[in-house]
Amino acid sequence: MVGDWLILHDPEKYTYDNYYKAAEHLLTGAPFENTNIPPGYRYKPWTVRELLAASDHGEVVEDEGVWF
Repeated sequence: MVGDWLILHDPEKYTYDNYYKAAEHLLTGAPFENTNIPPGYRYKPWTVRELLAASDHGEVVEDEGVWF
């Protein structure tokens, strides 16, 4: 199953619309928000060690957002 956010996405348009904004972010630190993500998802940094520890403790790890 693949979500509408992916099926309806136009990667070429997204690239043309956001290339210079992303480049400015990398070169100067200008603000840039990636909108190429499922609705409701917000990136949270993680490590493999954290995921393994959660698994060892029987915790369920789920990303926020609408993925389907």
